[in-house]
Amino acid sequence: MNFGKIEGNSQIGGIIGAETGTTNNTSKIINCYNIGDIVGKQYLGEILGNKAGKGTNYIVNCYGVDRGNLAYNNSYTNEDGSLEVNNCFLYTKEYMKKEEFLKKLNDYVVEYNNGEKTESSAKELIKWKIDEKAKCPTIDL
Repeated sequence: MNFGKIEGNSQIGGIIGAETGTTNNTSKIINCYNIGDIVGKQYLGEILGNKAGKGTNYIVNCYGVDRGNLAYNNSYTNEDGSLEVNNCFLYTKEYMKKEEFLKKLNDYVVEYNNGEKTESSAKELIKWKIDEKAKCPTIDL
């Protein structure tokens, strides 16, 4: 989750700036959101600033503000790299501060922990709560 302003020149993302690996790594960005401002000149994404490396990257159940792209994909155009985006949407900042959005995040926590978490080394996801000070969902630690 990010609710602060992120500013730079290039490859700016609300959660991750750039994935630029040179090996066939697989990475997953799951169950997160960005309501912070993303400011830069090129390769901007609400979740991922730029996918430009080899390997497959997944963005699942992630959300950003309805002003731009979830991720900028400047990836290889062959089998060396791909970006798969599933169940991700752009909403207003106001919506992402509501109980309805909190429920959407926590429904995925239950779904993931009860079946989608197939890797033995994967950690269970933690539920979200509304932070009274920030007035938006935060991890319930």
